[in-house]
Amino acid sequence: MISEKDLRVGSAYFTVGYCDVDLTVPFVEPHIYVGKNIEPDESRDGVDYWYFQDPQTFFREGPFTELPKVTKRHRVLQLSSDDLDDLLTLQGVVDALYGLMSRP
Repeated sequence: MISEKDLRVGSAYFTVGYCDVDLTVPFVEPHIYVGKNIEPDESRDGVDYWYFQDPQTFFREGPFTELPKVTKRHRVLQLSSDDLDDLLTLQGVVDALYGLMSRP
């Protein structure tokens, strides 16, 4: 779990999901933090949004906020404050996966 104050632009954060209903087959997705409330007038409804980009396009082309055109190949993730709870650091991923090993 990540708090807003710990997020650093350009740093990697992760989500862990599962392919099966028994939660025994995990997958890890990396996301690079790009910034908060990037779109104009975004927080005027009182809701803040944090933006993340897939690492492939981030490292090859740069942050989507600095590109002249964003295409479908630029996978951008928009999260609200409730969604930030799903983000993990690399150590958080290791801990989550290690926890699977200790299950019966």
